[in-house]
Amino acid sequence: MSPLRVCTQCGFTYAEFLARGLLGCPECYTHFGDSLFADLLHLHPDLHRRPAGATADEVRARFSEALRLERYEEAAALRERLRELGVNP
Repeated sequence: MSPLRVCTQCGFTYAEFLARGLLGCPECYTHFGDSLFADLLHLHPDLHRRPAGATADEVRARFSEALRLERYEEAAALRERLRELGVNP
């Protein structure tokens, strides 16, 4: 995830998280979730990955929510993530 990503709720960026080690609001976990999980795996290599199905379901739910809220740029990014996972939106 690019450090230029911004939480639509509070305006916090992933770069700010990397610099401070703190998130701006609870919604940041949704916006930066994949990167946060990747960082945890890097810091704790013995962690087990979440099952691919759960990840796809989670992304699909976020995609649907983004469409419902008319957040089309976010929905497009989530659609691409679903394609990367080999799942149709």
